[in-house]
Parts: sequence; C-alpha cells; structure tokens
Amino acid sequence: MSHQETVARVHEYVSALAAWDYPKVWVGEYGITADEQLRRQKSNEEFPSLAVEPGELVEIEGTGHDLTIPSMSADWIDGLYVVAHLMDDVPEDQAPELYVHVREIWAAKRGCVYVLQAWDVDFRPMGVLTDEDRCVAKAFTDDGFVLVPGSPVYRRIAVENLRPEDVDEELVERLEFYARGEPVVAPGYVVPDNERTRRAVDARLDE
Repeated sequence: MSHQETVARVHEYVSALAAWDYPKVWVGEYGITADEQLRRQKSNEEFPSLAVEPGELVEIEGTGHDLTIPSMSADWIDGLYVVAHLMDDVPEDQAPELYVHVREIWAAKRGCVYVLQAWDVDFRPMGVLTDEDRCVAKAFTDDGFVLVPGSPVYRRIAVENLRPEDVDEELVERLEFYARGEPVVAPGYVVPDNERTRRAVDARLDE
C-alpha cells in the first residue's frame, strides 16, 4: 500500500473518530442511557427470540465470559472531564485505556493524530517487572544483556502534515480500532460512587 493510500485510510479513521462523543464513564455501576434502552426495547420487539431484560445474565459470544444486562441510568460522566479532573478515581485496570480512548478522539476532533516518536526507557530492577511491561531495549552486561522496559512517547501532528516515516502499522491499527466505536473496556468504564464523582454527575445533569 502506498503512502497516499495509507494516509487516505488515516483520514477516513480520523473523520470517523471526530464524529464520536467522548466515552461515558459510569458511576457506581455500568448502565445504559434512555436512548439505548429504547433501542433495546425495539430490538426485543423485532427479534423476540434474542430479547434480553435488565439484570439478565448473558454470555459474551466467543469470550467465555458472562455479562449482566444493565438498567437504564443517568449516572455517567463525560470521559474528557474524567481524564481532566478525576483520573485518581479511575480503576488502575481501566485508566490507561480511558486515557488513550479520550486522547484519540480529542486529537481527531482537531484534525490530528498521535504519532509514536520515541520510547522512554525505564531502568527498573528485573524482579519488579510484570508481564504487561513492554521491553524495548537491551542493556549489555558482563554476562550478556538484559531486556529493559519502556513506555511510548507520542507527539501530536496534523493529518495533512504526516510524513511517510510518521505513518506505520501501529498508527493505522490504533486509529481503526477506536474508529469502530466498540467498547474498549467491556462492558464500559466505571468509577466508584463517591462525593467527587457524584458532584460531577450532578453538574452534568444541571447543564
């Protein structure tokens, strides 16, 4: 695929991303909006054999995991607000995904993408590394070498200014993934119900 064709795909995904709202972050427990509830009711009427009800336990096809069908709720916060003000409340297993999800939409709404620029090498004792650490370098020792973990460093760039060296498979796949609009964290992002998050919900409802 030529650079022009690849950039055309990037444009397509960025346009799709820019049209998405920021992800909802539910407070206390995952729910669905009134519009989603209405769509589900219509689907139940059209396909009664596939009907599901609030509180019902269903299997997520192909995963081996179960999901409890949520009830209608207004207890959610805009993901952009959460990233800006409430990241301390986001569970550790959801925080990285939420941050990147919001970042990709935020950039797309400005006609930009985040391009991998470098890796920050993180010299930590090997004994504290986990399976999730991404090893990106080799540190040579008298006995050979050890792998060194690192974290990616991105820079924001306008789509029209992309150079061939800026566009790689990782960028295209990342944009395609978020442009599909599928849940990044199943069934959705959830933060604890506390004073801070409750105030944020009330503020949104008062707007």
